[in-house]
Amino acid sequence: MKDKGAMNEWVRLGLVFLIIVAFSASLCSATTVKKRDPVIRLDYGEPVSIPEGAANLTLGGNLIPISLISKEDDRIFRYKPDSLLEDGDYLFTVTATDRYGNNNTQTKEFTVLVPELDIVIIKPKLGFTSEREFDLEISTDRQASCKYSFDPSLPFDSPAQVELVTDDGLLHSRPDFNNLGEVYVKCMDVYEEITSRSFAITFDDTAPSITVSAADVSTLPLETVLVAEASEPVICRYSKNPELDYRFMEGKFDGYRRFDITAYKEHNERLLVPPEIADHSINTFYVICEDRGGLYSSRASVSFNVDSTAIPTATLNKPKGFVESPVEFDITTNKPARCLVSMGAAMSGPTQLDSGFSMRHTASIELGHGAYTYYGQCTFQSEGQQDVFPIPFVIDTTPPSRVVLNDSNPKAQDPEVTYDGTKLFCRFYADDPESGIDIYQYSIHDSNGSKLLGNTTVADDSEWVTGLKLAEGHKYYFKARARNRAGLWGEEGISDGITVRPELVPSACSNTLKDGDETDVDCGGKCSGCDAGRSCKENTDCISGYCEDSICKEPSCSDGVKNQDETDSDCGGKCSECGEGKSCETDDDCQQGLSCSSYECKRENKCENGRWDEEVESDIDCGGLCAEEGKPCELDMMCLKDTDCASGNCDDGICKEGDRDKDGILDIEDNCPGISNPEQADLDSDGRGDACDDDADGDGMDDVWETEHGLDPGLNDSHDDKDGDGLTNIEEFDLGTDPGIKDTDGDGYNDRREVDAGTDPLDPEDKPSSGVWSILKWVLIIIIVVILIMFGLQYYEASKKKRPGLIAPPARPASKTAGTAGAGGALPLRMPGMPEPAMPPGKPAPAQGAENEKLRLLYKRMRDKKMQQKRFEREKLFDVFSSGETMPLKKGAAGPEKAEKDRLDRLMPEPEKTPVTLLSAEVKSPEEKGGEKGGEKQLGKPGMQGQGRQGKKAASASKTQPSKTMARTKVSAGSRASRASSRGPIPIIQHGPAEKPEKQERGKQGDDVFSRLKAAAGPADRTVFKKLKSVATKPSARPNQRAGKNADAKDKQAKGK
Repeated sequence: MKDKGAMNEWVRLGLVFLIIVAFSASLCSATTVKKRDPVIRLDYGEPVSIPEGAANLTLGGNLIPISLISKEDDRIFRYKPDSLLEDGDYLFTVTATDRYGNNNTQTKEFTVLVPELDIVIIKPKLGFTSEREFDLEISTDRQASCKYSFDPSLPFDSPAQVELVTDDGLLHSRPDFNNLGEVYVKCMDVYEEITSRSFAITFDDTAPSITVSAADVSTLPLETVLVAEASEPVICRYSKNPELDYRFMEGKFDGYRRFDITAYKEHNERLLVPPEIADHSINTFYVICEDRGGLYSSRASVSFNVDSTAIPTATLNKPKGFVESPVEFDITTNKPARCLVSMGAAMSGPTQLDSGFSMRHTASIELGHGAYTYYGQCTFQSEGQQDVFPIPFVIDTTPPSRVVLNDSNPKAQDPEVTYDGTKLFCRFYADDPESGIDIYQYSIHDSNGSKLLGNTTVADDSEWVTGLKLAEGHKYYFKARARNRAGLWGEEGISDGITVRPELVPSACSNTLKDGDETDVDCGGKCSGCDAGRSCKENTDCISGYCEDSICKEPSCSDGVKNQDETDSDCGGKCSECGEGKSCETDDDCQQGLSCSSYECKRENKCENGRWDEEVESDIDCGGLCAEEGKPCELDMMCLKDTDCASGNCDDGICKEGDRDKDGILDIEDNCPGISNPEQADLDSDGRGDACDDDADGDGMDDVWETEHGLDPGLNDSHDDKDGDGLTNIEEFDLGTDPGIKDTDGDGYNDRREVDAGTDPLDPEDKPSSGVWSILKWVLIIIIVVILIMFGLQYYEASKKKRPGLIAPPARPASKTAGTAGAGGALPLRMPGMPEPAMPPGKPAPAQGAENEKLRLLYKRMRDKKMQQKRFEREKLFDVFSSGETMPLKKGAAGPEKAEKDRLDRLMPEPEKTPVTLLSAEVKSPEEKGGEKGGEKQLGKPGMQGQGRQGKKAASASKTQPSKTMARTKVSAGSRASRASSRGPIPIIQHGPAEKPEKQERGKQGDDVFSRLKAAAGPADRTVFKKLKSVATKPSARPNQRAGKNADAKDKQAKGK
């Protein structure tokens, strides 16, 4: 039991420790609140009271007023600050008291950090619109009221601010908005804080144009990169289904986020892997891109071959035509290869495009002005080195000059004004002597800063812009820039502006006469344009911009004029497709077979159109001229000559297996079909000849790498450790470390130690941590744990002191013996040397069931029987004392009393058996064996046993004359009786009910006999009488009336006997 208690104590201490650790952790973790009026909620596991003033909120030691706003069942309390909180670190302290008076104080730290109001433009999307009128929508991330203006200096409360309409305080709108340029929005949130944002509203009704590409796949793993190049920043989606619209295309390019302006890029990529692409087949994908204004490009497609058994090819992506410096070289191969570029066909002093076998090879080379022809060559992992191919290009490193603009009105008397509010004219000029001007890009702006017309591209150097809605009195400007054929843009130029002044129209233009240079009454010439059906001389005389047969006509797709939404005269837009060389904006503006490249319809690459163009190729997109561009035909495809086939063997118009390396072994049987290996040497027996095997010895390390690092490419030395740093050569190869240097990155730790420590052996800044710091860290942890345990023990001891005391259980009902003692008015007195009083038998537990009830009844009967027998024996004993007779024992015979005694010994408990047994064993009644003399003789025998002859003589002498011993016995007995008398009555245990008066009288006589016998006893009999005395004076619950007689009465009765 002691061990169990100790164990429970340790369990409790452990729980207290865990609670303290958890509570400490909760205190250490501060909460960040993003509201200025937070609600503080307290949850208790029991009903508690929190007096007023027991909950406090402070900021830097200063008290912040708070109020209790709700309370539930005295367990859940909610507090709220009386005013809005400013940003800062707050401390909340609360003291609660439970029903037992125990106090509990807790603190909670939190930080108020309200972020600035987030204001986002919803419409037009990202600030770009293709409509002249649109809904302006602004959203905020918390409730606010918002206003806008075109002047950033205006305060929020200025009457010039225009309020945006809102229903919920989160979405703010302004319908029929038509201002372009910078719009300044100011919002006041619920905390009365004002936040400002500016948004550039840009008009752009030009859809993006895109080109899509993907390299063929001819090796494992099957993967290729789908690339979309756009004329402006876009996001793109793709699908293999040509019928799906943009919104339903299931594939998205990397970084696709429609409402994140940073996600829009001109170059977009997506890695394609199975199951999107299938092996041994032509895979076709369709791509549509969306610009920032929500306009979609035309659908572009790309087809590529996936064949893990294809012949290796290399494709030049860049540079082509006019480029800028540094020159970006970009070559893709359909199988892993290493590619080089060089200024000479002999490949002397080459530049390696990559550091290992890959399928995309890039490099950047800084070059000056001029025309160049570089040469490229690739070495494939399996097929070996391929033929050299030329790479011509022209470098133009200087952009065009700044554009000079002239927006003078050629038809007005004052060239700086226009009377017509529907059209404007501008002429552009820029210079680029290296590659020439490719296109101009212009826009029209109002004097209030708004953009009237978004970026528009033209190939001509002048432009009449019709169909405008110009505001009277406003001044409009043209902005333009030029791009050369190298793709470089020049600086933007701006015109001096032209003002709309219809009131300055010449009087002749309103006299209802056809006069001056008018082509019709009050129109044409220097006057405003004529309506359809009226006379004209040139297109500018007409509002429609189209004059046919001297009559102004409505614009059409056959009027020979670039009007409406046409991209060139009578083509593009809603008109028919444009031919080669015409201006365009998307591929949809160009005729079939042409694509819109650099805003010009150009002939498409017939080697990539997925059709058989017999005039240029021997099969679909291969052979013929396509073979010269690196697209030979595969096996079983049509051919005209050997060069049309990748196998180099055209047999009866079909590409068949051949011997490309001319080593006398057909490619189908050659273990190096691209490199001559006539002996078919294969050191590692991997099926790949040594001539084309990048790991001839099969030790898992590339032969080139082994040669570069001084290892033997013809010997399996992968498990050697050349530098002795603990890493094998193969491990060094996998990690990229140098097998000849113990410490590759030179940071003072060898490569093995860095690998074991989890640091980068190639990064000198990434080093293993110090062992001393690790030890200190563990020591610190142990110290923290010890401190927490100490605080836990103190908390536990304090909680024990505060714990309310247990309510005292009700007093147990007094036993019968206790009740008797209480009745006498005095507690039982136990003499020294007396045995401990017997405890009453325990109360049996309540019976459970019929079987337990039987046991209870049986126990009750046994108890009652024992109590009855006790009373019988006690009465019998007292009768013996009162009669003055002794009960001799027949020597060697048990007799009926002995049998009764044995029976009682078996029934009675041990504490109760002792006094009765001693009395019945030592004292016999004289009625059974012949009076007083026999009784004295019997009493003397036990004392004489073991005394020899002297004992027997002493006993004989005692019959006639008392001895000195007897005299001393009498004196001793008398003195004891005297002392007993002086102390008062000696209580005697009584197990039965109170005795009747006549029995009490007989008990007195029995006491006299006891005193007389004791006085006559010899030294040997004192032990017997002492035992009888202890039985007779045993404490009981009720004092014996006979014990109250004094010693004198006892001596008198003894003398009479």
